Amino acid sequence: MRKYTEIPNEVLDKLLITKVNGTQRKIIDCVMRHTYGVERSYNEMSDSFIASEILTDRHHVNVELNRLINRNIITVVHAPIGKTRTICVNKNVHEWKQPK
Repeated sequence: MRKYTEIPNEVLDKLLITKVNGTQRKIIDCVMRHTYGVERSYNEMSDSFIASEILTDRHHVNVELNRLINRNIITVVHAPIGKTRTICVNKNVHEWKQPK
């Protein structure tokens, strides 16, 4: 396993000019760490897992993660009812939406 996270330049370039709050940025970083950082395109991540990684409340993660999903920054790959959803950072950065 690598000791670094290889992130596509297009994603980093878009992040530089995309308006996100601090919690949203931490969520994006966490998702990248647990996808690209383990050489996967997507991974299962619960709100509780993300909250523990970024040291914040699960409810706050849920609210901000849903905002990122609605803006097409985070993509839900699979969301079985009652189970952990599989998510990733949307590499199609032209689909990302700015906040309203």
